[in-house]
Amino acid sequence: MYTRVVTTFCETLGCYQNLSSLHVKHFTIDPLVEAMTSLSSLDELKLYNCHIPTTLQSLKLRTLEVSGLNPLPTSGALSIASPATLRTLAVDGQISQLVAGFGGRPMQELTHLSVQVVREVEEFFSFLDRCPQLEALVVNGLYRGTTLPTFVHQSTLPRLNTLAGPPEFMQLLTAGRPVTAARVLGHHRVEDSDSLILVCADISRSSAPVQSLSLPYPFPSPSFFATVTYLFPDLKQLSMKIRVMEVFSNYSVSSARDGPTIDRTDLRDENAFEDIPEDEISDAEGEVQPPVILVGRDPSGRTTKAAYSGAIQMIANWILNDELSLPRNLETLSMNAADGFLFEKLSAAEQHQVIAVLSSLCPWLSYVRFGPISSGWRRIGQVWKSEAPSPSIRIISEAESSITSILENDHCTFLLSGCQLPDSPQDCGVLGSVWTRSVFLHLLHRK
Repeated sequence: MYTRVVTTFCETLGCYQNLSSLHVKHFTIDPLVEAMTSLSSLDELKLYNCHIPTTLQSLKLRTLEVSGLNPLPTSGALSIASPATLRTLAVDGQISQLVAGFGGRPMQELTHLSVQVVREVEEFFSFLDRCPQLEALVVNGLYRGTTLPTFVHQSTLPRLNTLAGPPEFMQLLTAGRPVTAARVLGHHRVEDSDSLILVCADISRSSAPVQSLSLPYPFPSPSFFATVTYLFPDLKQLSMKIRVMEVFSNYSVSSARDGPTIDRTDLRDENAFEDIPEDEISDAEGEVQPPVILVGRDPSGRTTKAAYSGAIQMIANWILNDELSLPRNLETLSMNAADGFLFEKLSAAEQHQVIAVLSSLCPWLSYVRFGPISSGWRRIGQVWKSEAPSPSIRIISEAESSITSILENDHCTFLLSGCQLPDSPQDCGVLGSVWTRSVFLHLLHRK
């Protein structure tokens, strides 16, 4: 059956003249060469763990992805795609055979290049010299023992704006080029904070303002955030992978022989109508105003000393106590554990507090994530929506709305963040006898 399917596929592939994208996995390409050459509309070719013969010549592709390259023993240079048309090239560690297949010709159309591992350094940088239009370059790693050149002339990659790679690779290629998005890979290659600061300093020498920065880091500090803010004042996106050593202290795994824990709380009458899926709620039922977070500043300078102990909790504490500096134009802030590490996520109340302060600190902020993807919050207007099954919240500044007008709304839960409240109940107006000088307060209004 398998042989019959393969034979039919090979014999009929050439009939699909409008085919623009072809993905092939675990296959020997020999019987497909003639058919693939005849596909005049083919723009994208992705080959995964395929035997590729040298007879596959110069297809007019715009995108070529090759992984697990497994050429036949007698094969040499592979000339799969034409240098005159190729715009995107992604390949694993066998890039040398593809580079040889291009025959030293200039890659005038190539704008995106992704390489899993660089082995032949001199050959690789010679290839980069022939890519004058390259805008995005990703190098996931360097072969063990690889030595990079000490200098690369600025005439190489003059249009580069997106760069991702190991620290030493970033330091070599960022300076003097219009890099606006930088992603440092390989947290195991960053030994301490001073090393990463040096990498950041070299990245800041880009000829264009860096707007997106992704960093690996053992554990950040307020001074590190202050340095990032100083080096990258125009930063709009900041992403960090945090490596922490104490993350497993509160982490436990239940024994399989204990059996599953069955939660029967959903059978209680008082909980029968809670946590109903959104698509099962009628329009009338769904029109509930999200809780309001009123953002302000406490002129007395009082701060909240939250008892956070974990990595992400410590960062939240810095934020709540005005100890963290961030670029004012920041739009996205994402912090997650480095690969192989875990940390506990913030509670919903803690997330609300952090978002309230960050909204004041960075008025253009539209996305915040602390921990896994389910801990993300996205802002649409004044409403922040969680990526997890959690209620939305609204952020309102004191300049935009008075406390009196806000409290006139029904069915609202209020979280006042850093606001100066009256000293006595008589001065509270509609607040009545509910008053406090705490920086953070949950106040449940009329139901």
